[in-house]
Amino acid sequence: FAGNNGGDTSRGVTRDTIRIGIRFPADPIDFGQVYQFLADHGIHETREDLERTALGLLDYFNATFQFYGRKIEPVLWQGSGLAAQEIVGGGQEAANADAIKAAKELNVFADASAFTPPYADALVKQGIVAVGAPYMSRKWYSERAPYAWSITPDCSIITETAGELYTKQLAGKPAQYAGGALK
Repeated sequence: FAGNNGGDTSRGVTRDTIRIGIRFPADPIDFGQVYQFLADHGIHETREDLERTALGLLDYFNATFQFYGRKIEPVLWQGSGLAAQEIVGGGQEAANADAIKAAKELNVFADASAFTPPYADALVKQGIVAVGAPYMSRKWYSERAPYAWSITPDCSIITETAGELYTKQLAGKPAQYAGGALK
């Protein structure tokens, strides 16, 4: 890229950088049986592993994608929110405090670790692009546009696709592989 990129266009965006936050919650997320399954198969991710992966991805993005003369600047930080509370819809007060810190102290444009709805909501209220809340409804994303994004499809698409699969390919056909009385 050559030319004027607009300079400082938004909070966390300068002529040279785009600041992207990555919050580490105060507690590691423990998914119980899933975590145990991974551990039993030799997958033991530490915070250092997660940081190395995040920084590697950002290096890849900086080398591969056009940011009009800017480079992504990662901001890795320790949050106060508890993921275990947030993942089930609680912990809004701490999520709000973390989002305010991301906006006012860390000066980030976006946060790539908004994996819980309370934290994503809090970021959106601060005008920070929140990337990560998985499988929320189309309405949820529409109400938070243009700030809420995810790498996963919205749950409305998943439900519509499952319904279409059922009506076009399964409904009214024999359950020949069900076995026993279900057949």
